[in-house]
Amino acid sequence: MPASIEYVLMAAPVAIYCALLSTWHGGRRPKIVPGSIDAALLGFGLAGLIVWGPPGHLIAGIAFGRPGLLDWLTIASGYAMVCSIVARLASRRLVVYHVKPEALTRALAVVLAGDDNQFTRTLGGFEDALAGRGVRVETSSLLQTAVVETHGTQAEALLDRIRPRLAAVLSSETSPPTPFAWGLIGVSIAALVLPILVLVLGRPSTRAALRVLLDRIRGQ
Repeated sequence: MPASIEYVLMAAPVAIYCALLSTWHGGRRPKIVPGSIDAALLGFGLAGLIVWGPPGHLIAGIAFGRPGLLDWLTIASGYAMVCSIVARLASRRLVVYHVKPEALTRALAVVLAGDDNQFTRTLGGFEDALAGRGVRVETSSLLQTAVVETHGTQAEALLDRIRPRLAAVLSSETSPPTPFAWGLIGVSIAALVLPILVLVLGRPSTRAALRVLLDRIRGQ
């Protein structure tokens, strides 16, 4: 496979994924994403680096020697299957972007207070001891990202009830774009521009043209 195509296949998914995250972190309100979709998007973002990067080349060399197009498609299909399994395992989660930990905790307390069951606050989230189920909450103040995961009896049904209510409560929360959003935009641009620069500057004709240009500048 030509090096130029490999560079595009590696860089484009990362750039698209980072650009998408930057829009979520750059908005004025929190963004709630189902765990399965979030896992699938992460898998897409890493696909180029894993399939056509060093891990993929290592697997291709061991399995196929000198891989052709069908061999690369086989590796990509295997990676997609792994991503689908991971996405299924994340089906009991909600990932909330651009949210402060205290805002999410308040919102969940309001949402669960309106449920038929009695939830109490715990160190790791909320628990309904009588029904044998609960909600685990993991937050990051630095990234302003949180993971809400249900467990126990009828966990998926509980998550289905929480999601629209949580979205409604968080819709009143507003905050300016985070600095993390600008960093993601920078990564997205760099992921596209750097490989192009490497390809262009790696050509002998380009290096020769630059030498001629530098010689003319020095001559002036």
